[in-house]
Amino acid sequence: GARRLHLDGHWRFANRQKVHVAMFGASHERSTNLEGDIVWGNEMFPANARVNSDFNFDILEVAYEYAILRGKKHELNGSLGLHYLTSEASLEAHAESSGGTLTEDISETARLDAPLPVIGLGGVLSLRNDFWIDASAQFFALSINGYDDYLQNYRASLTWQPRSWLGIRVGFNYFEIDLDADKEDFDGALDWSYRGPLVFYRASF
Repeated sequence: GARRLHLDGHWRFANRQKVHVAMFGASHERSTNLEGDIVWGNEMFPANARVNSDFNFDILEVAYEYAILRGKKHELNGSLGLHYLTSEASLEAHAESSGGTLTEDISETARLDAPLPVIGLGGVLSLRNDFWIDASAQFFALSINGYDDYLQNYRASLTWQPRSWLGIRVGFNYFEIDLDADKEDFDGALDWSYRGPLVFYRASF
């Protein structure tokens, strides 16, 4: 099975300044019979073994935003922030369900934690009848201290907010991360992307 979770919000603490916080998470579980041998960490998973895989991916984003342009019906923001990535992948195989290819249960887990700074640009435009359009783009690329990172995040949405406590937002999000790490606790690559619709309930305080 799979799950995805996305929460976000912001706090405007000055006329042109605000803090944006977002959380994004995804997980995926799968069970399959291997067509060939796989070496994962310190374990070798043989062909025909029944393997259960579990992948978890979570990002916490905190960003400072400054309104370069701000009017009653529009706003253009520049942002500087940090995505903190936590990713964990595991494989396990049980001897009883592996058709004699294993004499004992085996499992292996790899974990990666990485801070990824980003820069971005976003805007909001007011339409008639309590409708708003907003869009944002964030980008980061750097090779340093055992990491070779690339991240891009694009979002666009339409919000209908007839009351401060009632708002419905529908939009589209494209997120891609490509990270190569040469670290003691993780030596490998993470290449993951998501593209799809978003639906939010929105409230203002």
